[in-house]
Amino acid sequence: MKINYKMYYNDNGTDIPFTYHDTSKISWKTWKPKVEDIQLLIDLTDEKKASKLCKEIWEDIMYAEHPPKKKLTGIYKNRR
Repeated sequence: MKINYKMYYNDNGTDIPFTYHDTSKISWKTWKPKVEDIQLLIDLTDEKKASKLCKEIWEDIMYAEHPPKKKLTGIYKNRR
């Protein structure tokens, strides 16, 4: 049974549908997608705009699912 995952990205009020090339890895908690894994479900003739959108989508996903770790400061920085 193949499930079709269709997600949307809001680009200045326009919903852009996208999915991943390999949908079997979506349920893995530790899987971090790459920019190449994102597949746009709309036809864009401009290749630069399509790659820019894929990069924006990837950045939003990575920031939401895997936020950057905060470094300790002050007296907590030197804890061992």
